[in-house]
Amino acid sequence: MIISYARIDDTSVSPERANTSDAGADIFACLTNDIQIEAGDGAVIPTGIKIEIPHGYMIQVMNRSSIASKLGFFKFDWVNFLCISSKDNTGGFAI
Repeated sequence: MIISYARIDDTSVSPERANTSDAGADIFACLTNDIQIEAGDGAVIPTGIKIEIPHGYMIQVMNRSSIASKLGFFKFDWVNFLCISSKDNTGGFAI
């Protein structure tokens, strides 16, 4: 399946697979300034991309590895994903 996307910010980075065997693609933050998120706090991080999600499908953003939990960003007792988005999301994608 091909998922279409558009860069909506000149500084955004296109999604990419780190390895050909990866099940999904990496997405990247698109920030104009550095941000600091304290442990236990949250923030909405823009990606600078717009994703065209096919009818009947969704996008699920998950932790890439256990390093996020080791650094205190996520706890294992939480559901292990950051967000889910469906076809109704037609704006820029943020985490």
